[in-house]
Amino acid sequence: MKKIFEIKDLKFYEEEFLDNIEDYDDVIPIIQELSLELNYEEIETVGNNDCCNMTNKNYIVEIPGFLDKEDNFITKDEAEKLTEESEMSLSLFVIRIYKCRECNKWIIDILE
Repeated sequence: MKKIFEIKDLKFYEEEFLDNIEDYDDVIPIIQELSLELNYEEIETVGNNDCCNMTNKNYIVEIPGFLDKEDNFITKDEAEKLTEESEMSLSLFVIRIYKCRECNKWIIDILE
């Protein structure tokens, strides 16, 4: 299997991705670059996961950040160091990764 990235002890493989991974070609490098700094939490959703319909338990990784005028991703920490004028031109952009604890299928969700 082709590992795309790893966050702590969680491995994310291309074959377990639930969507078209090519749609996230611009987001994957951001995740890979930040992967050593990231953590995950365990959450439970209201209903069972669509991937296997066996559990409602997931891992979640959140990468809060922003997009600048040129659509470059800026982490929350980087944004805090910018000047007020630069901050006004930033748009919220949060990358969320959900991974099923039962079948290991995962997705990327973007909050804009």
